[in-house]
Amino acid sequence: MRIWILLVACSGGSPPTPAPGVDVEPEEPQETTPYVLEVDEPEPSLSLEQIGDGIEAGIALLLQLDPTPLHDAYESIVIANQDENCPNYVELLDDDGRFDYWNDHCETASGVRFQGWGQRMRYPDSWDGDHYMFDDGYINGEFEVLLADGTLIDFSGRSDFYEKQESDQDLVFDLRTYGSFKVLDGQTSGTWLQQELAVDIDLRAYEREESRGGGRYYDLDGGISGMSGVVTAFHAESFYLHDEAYGSHCELEPYGRVSVRDEAGQWYHVEFDGPAYNGAWSYTPDCDGCGMAWYRGEPLGKACASFDALLAWNNGSRPW
Repeated sequence: MRIWILLVACSGGSPPTPAPGVDVEPEEPQETTPYVLEVDEPEPSLSLEQIGDGIEAGIALLLQLDPTPLHDAYESIVIANQDENCPNYVELLDDDGRFDYWNDHCETASGVRFQGWGQRMRYPDSWDGDHYMFDDGYINGEFEVLLADGTLIDFSGRSDFYEKQESDQDLVFDLRTYGSFKVLDGQTSGTWLQQELAVDIDLRAYEREESRGGGRYYDLDGGISGMSGVVTAFHAESFYLHDEAYGSHCELEPYGRVSVRDEAGQWYHVEFDGPAYNGAWSYTPDCDGCGMAWYRGEPLGKACASFDALLAWNNGSRPW
């Protein structure tokens, strides 16, 4: 029995070799049929009005992204609650400003838990003859700090901003923020820091001094996800908007693409044809705040939105 099993095992491999002089016809190749998975194209779930409303909701949220409460929370929660043993912390002070860095998983004697790493740079207010820099700095890291009373900062990403005044008194505001951030304390209630948002924003705004005619512009790339409602995300690409005082022939409409995402994860893109830069020409009859909306490569019609809020800030206030 053992020999028979061995022979069967050994004979199951290669096909028999034909005898010399015997022609063997080749086997006919089997026909193959390509497998095609038919998937129904999802129908658009947002109306043109909902697309426009979603753009305005994204703009309203964008104007809430003030980085100051986040930077203040880092100071009041992270820096103020360290002790001599927790966390592992380094601070450098020089003419360039204040740099601090920590990296640890520990708990202080008072029960404050530190997990992760963080670094911060704060530059001093300065004047170099051409411009005055103020409120300039960044925070970078992946960390969570939790106090015994439930106060929390959960930070994953980077927040970088500055404000600058030119020698001609013009103001420049710059904000670069990406990641997800959450703060639970007595100071940030009702702000964007308690809305579970994911942010990726590169924003610059400019205000010309009133004695030289005034005027503002707003330059934006990036977006926000985690919005509530039928529109869950907002994104702008090569977005530029400036007002009439700054030279726009159409302050009702920006240049660039603005997109919104529905609850099923489908994107709707709206192309706006306002002037692309200061002094650029635009077709006056198309100056209506409306752009062609596209869904999966197909046109849906014109979607309209108001962008007035982006230019409503004035001297003494910020564009967020």
